[in-house]
Amino acid sequence: MNMRHCKLACVLALSVALTGLIVSSAMADPIGAKNSTPVTITCGRTTYRAVVNGNGAWTPAHDLNSNSILIPVAFGVETDIFTPAGGSPEISFTTPRAKGSAAPKGAPLINCTYQVGPFTFPDGSTFQANGSVTGFVTPATG
Repeated sequence: MNMRHCKLACVLALSVALTGLIVSSAMADPIGAKNSTPVTITCGRTTYRAVVNGNGAWTPAHDLNSNSILIPVAFGVETDIFTPAGGSPEISFTTPRAKGSAAPKGAPLINCTYQVGPFTFPDGSTFQANGSVTGFVTPATG
């Protein structure tokens, strides 16, 4: 798998992991759902072990330990690291982007970091993405 194909697949996985379609918090098994991607999100002293499901550009992340859903409204710079089997890491960056139309409906905006992966592919290559995200958690607490 070359860097271009992996990056496209992995960026899609990250988009699926972190970004617009709100799925009910009553979903029975989000981690076992088709197209689910695990993601670790850290907001201050709180770390969410979450999963994103779907194919949207702004799919929210579902916390696996509660009924909380993390809704992104903006992403900072993302660092993607692809390492081909037996090769050296190839690092690329994704520019910041904002949704612009999400409203937290009373929930405060929070700044977080995220990590997707590392994933190991059958050919031995790996991929990991790290970045920052601004969003809100629903249901709102506090």
